Parts: sequence; C-alpha cells; structure tokens
Amino acid sequence: MTRLFVRRALRLLACAALALSFAAPARAVTINITGSTCSWDGSTLTCNANNNGPSAPSGCALTANGTNPATLPAAGGTVSLIASCSGGGAPTAYVWSGPGLVSQTASGSQSTNITQTSDFSVTPSNTTGNGNTASVHVTVGGGGGGGGGGGSIANCTNAGYTVLGGAPINITWGQPLSVLSGAWGNSQVWLFSMTVPAGVARTAGIGYFAVAEYGGSPTTRQMFISTSPCDFTDPQGVASQGVTATVWYNTAASPIPGYADLVPNTTYFITVRNFDYASNVGTCPGNNCTATMNAQPQH
Repeated sequence: MTRLFVRRALRLLACAALALSFAAPARAVTINITGSTCSWDGSTLTCNANNNGPSAPSGCALTANGTNPATLPAAGGTVSLIASCSGGGAPTAYVWSGPGLVSQTASGSQSTNITQTSDFSVTPSNTTGNGNTASVHVTVGGGGGGGGGGGSIANCTNAGYTVLGGAPINITWGQPLSVLSGAWGNSQVWLFSMTVPAGVARTAGIGYFAVAEYGGSPTTRQMFISTSPCDFTDPQGVASQGVTATVWYNTAASPIPGYADLVPNTTYFITVRNFDYASNVGTCPGNNCTATMNAQPQH
C-alpha cells in the first residue's frame, strides 16, 4: 500500500516539473517616468509629482550703481544696472526697459548714461517662465554733487584719476550701504556722495565708512571725506589709510577729534584710492583689486 502512494507522489512531482518547464521565461521591463519623483521599496513603486524640477526666477531685484533708489549729480552720468534673483531657477534671459538700454539680453547687467531723472525695470526669465519685474528710480540732481565748482568730478580728472563707474555712488542719509567695487585699478577712484539733510540734529551720534578687500589680496587704500571729489588734502583731518580704511563721522555742534564733523544741508564726497602715502605709489599691481564699501548711518 505504501509503495502505491509513493509511486503516485512521484508521478505528481514529475507532472509539476513538466508544467514548470513550459512556463514563460521572465523578461526585464523598463518603465520611463518623467515629471515625477519615484521610489521602490522592493515591492511597490511610488511616484509623486516632481517638486524639485525647474522653476521660474523669483525674488528678483534691480540696483543702479549699487543702490535702489539711486542719485546722480546735476549733470547726470553713468548708470550701472545689476539684476539679481534670490529664489527659483537661474535666469537665462532678461527683458529691460529704460532710456538707452538694450531691450533683451542674456546678461543681468547693463550700463547707460542719463542726464535726467529716469526709471528702469527688468524681468528675468528662464525656460520655465518669467520672474517678477524689478525696478529702480534714478534721480538726477538730487544731492549727488553739482556740475561745476567744488562738487565737480573734473577734480578727479585734473588729479589724474577717472571715477569708477563714471559717477559717484549715492549714500542715502540714515540708510546703510554695502556695495562691491568690481575691477578697480590704480588710475581710478571709488567715489561716493552723501547729503546731510537740512533738518538733521547737531548730535554726537556716530557713523562710519569702511573699505576693505573682497576676494583678493590685502591692498592698502586711502579714504578722504570732503565737500569736493578727489580732495586729497584731507580738510577734515580724518583721512584713513590701511588694508581696511575707515572714516568715522557725526554731526556734533562742536568738532570731536578723530571724527569728520558733517554740517546739515551739505553734500560730502567720500573718495577712495589704491595708494600708499609713504611710498607715494599705487598699491594695486594687477589693476583689478576688488573691494567692498560698508557705510553705517549715524546712531
């Protein structure tokens, strides 16, 4: 009896093996999924919409000569526009609006010359779409210095210098400023202007201007503050020289030693050059000594 059961079991196993031998062979299958992020845990393929793909630029801003808004002297001058975006995908194209600008570019910067107050705008974009439109208002003759007399940048030309960017960069009273110079050599001055409003109180609050190297070798620089551009005689008696040049100021009624005494309703120029007083030579051998200016308001 037992032998009968064994023979039947062997016949069943043989039939099962024969059935398996005729089963369809396994084949590899490739599935391409786009626009999604997928994961495989060994048994389940899970796909979700891809939230990390390309996106339009966002958080876009526009500056003119490093500020927004900006001011030029009464005669006007060069406006250097720089667009930047803090979020989204990187821009690949820009649509510009404003006098003297190329309407469409692949660059986030442009320069133009103006003689009257103007508005500029830019809309960055990439293959995904447009970012927000950014704008800047540039005032001509708003306290950046006159076209003649002591406020003229002809003072710089007469001293053998050209002005970096073609015009002073305006520092708005009571507002901080942080700006990079770009390429800067021995034959150029970095020029800033700041007007002390008529109603400013004569107090001993302290503010300062500081210039230091940025991304390059330490470079000795000189900084002067005066009612005239490129006035290297230091009428305030507070000129600064060093790898970091700093001039402190206030509006105190009585002058304080070591501080520039600024008078309300007056425009001042802060002139910086790559120069060493002791050796009487320029200090930027490659003529490309990038720096940063930080201006902090009186407080």
